[in-house]
Amino acid sequence: MKEPTPEFEIRQIKQGKLFLYDRDAYHLYLLRAEQWMKRSKKRWFLGAPHAEVKANSREQQKYYWKIMCEFGGAELGYTAKEMHAIHQAEHFTYENEKGVKYIRSTAIGEWDTMEWEDKMAEIRQWFSEQNIYIPLPNEAGY
Repeated sequence: MKEPTPEFEIRQIKQGKLFLYDRDAYHLYLLRAEQWMKRSKKRWFLGAPHAEVKANSREQQKYYWKIMCEFGGAELGYTAKEMHAIHQAEHFTYENEKGVKYIRSTAIGEWDTMEWEDKMAEIRQWFSEQNIYIPLPNEAGY
């Protein structure tokens, strides 16, 4: 079985939520992808990560503080702590179904590796919208 190709259109992605034109096409893609993954010899997961997913590491924390906060903050005229506060307000604040806002911790072990890298990609995108290039972890000397 060949890897399924997405055949659905995304209307927009807003605050990490996917808005679709055709939900049925998306669900069909997920069904095909899940069947393909079951037949594949690779290990995959769809939805919540299982126990084998590692927590974010000290290296990821170092990248966040040295590059995202210190370097990125300096480019915008902020200290690392001020930039961290901005990131918390912009990228780590969530609202529950009752409308209560909360800030998710950036501490080591609070995020799995994939989740953390998704958040770092979101922050790099935010910086690029400010016309600031933030290097990837393998490009940065920190």
